[in-house]
Amino acid sequence: MGGQKKTTRSGNRPSDHKTGQPGTPMTPVPSASLVVLCPITLPPSSSSPGQSQGKKVEYTTLMLERSARVGSSFRSAVVFPGGQLDLADEAPFTAAQGEGGEQAGVALLEMDVRNERYMAALRLCAVRETFEETGLLLVPSSAAGTKVAGGEMPLSRAVGYEEAGMGKDEWLTIREQVHNDASHFVPFLRRVWAKLGGKEGEVPIASMTHHSNWVTPGSVVRPAKRFDAHFFLTQLDQPNVFGAGQSSGDGAGAAGEGQTDIGLAVDGNEATSLRLGSPRILLQAAFEDRHLLYPPQAYILADLAAHIEQHQRMGQQGGGGAGLPELEPLVFGAGVTRVEEEARGLGGRNYTWDRKSTTATSNSKKSPGEIDPQSAAWVSKDSPPFSQNQASSSTNIQADLDVLRAGVTVIEPHALLKHGMNVPQASPPPPSTTAKEAVIGDSDCDTEVFVFPLVLPGDHQASAAQRAAAGAPSGTTASKRPLNRLFVSPRSREDGGGLVVKGVLRAGVGALRDFEMGLTLENRIEEDEDEEEVDGGEDGNGKGTKARL
Repeated sequence: MGGQKKTTRSGNRPSDHKTGQPGTPMTPVPSASLVVLCPITLPPSSSSPGQSQGKKVEYTTLMLERSARVGSSFRSAVVFPGGQLDLADEAPFTAAQGEGGEQAGVALLEMDVRNERYMAALRLCAVRETFEETGLLLVPSSAAGTKVAGGEMPLSRAVGYEEAGMGKDEWLTIREQVHNDASHFVPFLRRVWAKLGGKEGEVPIASMTHHSNWVTPGSVVRPAKRFDAHFFLTQLDQPNVFGAGQSSGDGAGAAGEGQTDIGLAVDGNEATSLRLGSPRILLQAAFEDRHLLYPPQAYILADLAAHIEQHQRMGQQGGGGAGLPELEPLVFGAGVTRVEEEARGLGGRNYTWDRKSTTATSNSKKSPGEIDPQSAAWVSKDSPPFSQNQASSSTNIQADLDVLRAGVTVIEPHALLKHGMNVPQASPPPPSTTAKEAVIGDSDCDTEVFVFPLVLPGDHQASAAQRAAAGAPSGTTASKRPLNRLFVSPRSREDGGGLVVKGVLRAGVGALRDFEMGLTLENRIEEDEDEEEVDGGEDGNGKGTKARL
C-alpha cells in the first residue's frame, strides 16, 4: 500500500473552530463512535439468578482511555472508539453516477432522499476510527440476523491479519498508515473484503444501528471544541473474540481459545489503554472513581446495561452471540431540545452560530432583523458533508437542511445548577478493593464535590414545552413526571475540564426502558412545576427546591 498513488482527499473537514471569535460557540464538528458488544459464553455456575440453564451469555464492550496529555481531546476519559469525520470517509459516497467515481454498491439517488450518504460516511468513519484506535477491524457478517428488520441488534464480523492473508507486521504498518492518512483505509478495507470472498471494489461497511446523536452544549465556547457526535451499535457474530471470560473490565483483549488473533491493542497515540467489561461493570467503575466517563458514554452504558440485563432475566439470549434484541434508539419526539424550540425562521438544527450574515442587508427586500434566505449562508451549508453535490445557487435552505437531518433526536444537554448540592466524595478505593467494598459517600471521605442535574430531551424540564406538558391537567403528578438526566460534577481545568458523571436516571420517558444507577440526588427530584429553568434563561418565578445552593 505504501507505494500506491493517492487519489482521495483526506483530512479534517473545514470548520470555524479557529476562525470564529473567541468566547463564542463554534459549529459542532461531525464525528462518529462505535459501541461494539462481544458475547462471552459462561458456564452455568457463572450465570446470574433467573437465567435459563445451559449455555450462558454475557456481553462485553470495548472502550479506551484517552491520553492525559494537555491538548488531547477528552483528556484521561474512557470513551468508545471514534473520532472526527474525515474527507476520506465521504469520498466513496460523494461521486455522482456516471462520473466514474467511487461507488458503494447502492443507488445514490435513493441515498440522497433518505439522508443515507451522510450516515454511510459516518458509519465508515466509526469503523475506521475503531481500527485505528484499537486494531479491531469489522466487516459485514454472513450470519443470519445482520439486518435490523429482524428485531435483533445488527451483527458484524471481526477480522484478523491471518484471515486477511497478511503478516502481523504488514497489518500494523497499514494501521499506522491509516492513522496518519485516512485515505488509506478504504483501499485496505476493499483488499480485506476481496480476500474474504466479497465483491471486488465494494466498500463493506459493517452492519450497525444508529443509537444516538449528542451535540456539545452551546455554553462550551472557543477555544474549546464542540462535537456533533453520532453513536452506533453492533454486536460481534462470534463469542469470546475479545478473549474468553473478559468481563472484568481490566484485560488487554487476548484472543480466546480457538479464535484468530484480531490484533486488539491500544494505538499508543491518542489512547493509552483499553477497557473491556460489561456495560454495568464499566459504569460502576466510573461511579467508584476508578476511571472517568463523560455524559454520552455513561448514559449509553446505562442504557445498554438495563437492556442486556432485562434480556438476560427473560432468558432470551441465544448461543454464538445471536439473540440480543436491538436497543431502542434515542428518539424523544420533536421539539424537546432547547436548540430546536428557538423559533428563528429556519428549520432543522437551528444554531445561531451556524449562520453568517443572517440579518437583512440594505439591498434585501426583507425588513431589518428578518431572516433573508438569499443572504443566509450557513456554515453547515457552505461546507457540509457532500457540499459539492448541492446546487450552489439554491436558496431553499429548508430543503438543504432536511438532507442533513438524522433519524434520532439531537441531544444537547443543559444544566440545572440550582438543583445541585454538595455531596461527600470518598477517596478512590485501592485497586484490590471489590465493588461491594467500595461505596460512594462512605464515612471515610474527606472532601465534598458539587453535583447537579444535566437534563436531556424527554425530561419534563428539558424545555418549556416539556414542562408545560408535564403540568397539563391530565392527572400527571410529580412522581410520574418524565425524568431523563445525568448527575454530574465539574472537573477542574487543570485535570482537563468537562463534567464527571456520578449517576444517571431515566423514568417515564415514552416507551424507553427505565433505569437508575449511581448517585441520583433523589431528594432533589421533587421540583415544583413552576421552578426556574437555569440554562434556558427563562424565569419560572417558582419557589424551587429545598436548600438551594
